[in-house]
Amino acid sequence: MYERYATLFGLRNHGGDEAVAAIIESLNAKSDLLRHEVAYVLEKLQNKAASDALSRLLQDVNEHPLVRHEAAEALGSIADDQCISLLEEFSKDPEPIVSQSCEVALSMLDFERSGKSFEYLFMQAPQLQEAS
Repeated sequence: MYERYATLFGLRNHGGDEAVAAIIESLNAKSDLLRHEVAYVLEKLQNKAASDALSRLLQDVNEHPLVRHEAAEALGSIADDQCISLLEEFSKDPEPIVSQSCEVALSMLDFERSGKSFEYLFMQAPQLQEAS
């Protein structure tokens, strides 16, 4: 398993369409955990070449919910019109972890499109409100 993860993250560091294609092949692994990590890596790469594979994961109701959750987040990071449409559709999925992940991805897109950045938000000291 270690070798698979080392290869996966090595490909992530390499980047590019060839690396994305090799990473996508890892979605055929039997391990739910590995497929989850593959979707996570694809999220970080934000490469549109992964859209179709990630879309299939999200749409596959027989896929493990955590893999579908990560696919939703990855599609949110790609954020083209097709990804957004799919996230809107699956925000009504009966599996809560999937529907909520789609809602979060869409909410993050709205926030970032407003000109704000999550990285900046987390750098600020939290604003506490006193209980009344």
